[in-house]
Amino acid sequence: MRRDKTETLGGDFVVIGTKVSRVEKGRLQVIADAFGMSLYELMQSLLLAIMRYFDSGGLITYNHNSMMNALANAIYATKGSHNPLLKRGRKFQCLDSAILFIGDTKKRRPQLLSVCKNEDGQMIESLNFDKMVADFLMCIDPDAFLRLESKKKELGYFSITHTLHELIMQRTSATDEMKDEIAEMFSDVRITSGEAVNEEIYYKRKRRINVDEYSTIEQRKTFRADL
Repeated sequence: MRRDKTETLGGDFVVIGTKVSRVEKGRLQVIADAFGMSLYELMQSLLLAIMRYFDSGGLITYNHNSMMNALANAIYATKGSHNPLLKRGRKFQCLDSAILFIGDTKKRRPQLLSVCKNEDGQMIESLNFDKMVADFLMCIDPDAFLRLESKKKELGYFSITHTLHELIMQRTSATDEMKDEIAEMFSDVRITSGEAVNEEIYYKRKRRINVDEYSTIEQRKTFRADL
């Protein structure tokens, strides 16, 4: 039996679920405990993860539409006022889309939400990370986006976001390994005597050099005195 819950401003909420054996539920509970979650939080996180990568969008909710209206009104309110960054073309300025940071009163880490208009002029919201990354990169660096898209196909990944994550992690790991290799190369440098270079050897060599310099100066003074 499906239970429905309706909120005045948030739309309809429905319960979705499935049945698993007691053994499987126990195994899922172990996984949830490992993440510090309840079983309910784990299931919601899994659903959110699926929407992050495959959500095709839907009509915007009342609350988010109000936020967009407030943002649009703030932009439209600047019309006719002084803006040193944009003196021409103001009449052609429009708000096409936005990436919102949705938070709550508990000050937890906000979640991203993409908002735009469809061909019919309706506001569409989406939780899809790839859409946000693609829109952002196409604005600031189209070439980087095209190369990232090509790399995604080359590596056989299903997501631009996942491809970017893997490339960054691989680059970071490679840099760390290189640092370790360089450190290891210089960790066992040996001098002519065969001794490994360390603080003690450096001290002995420096002391020996100082003694030699002192002896040379004394010999020169003695030679001059004999003359």
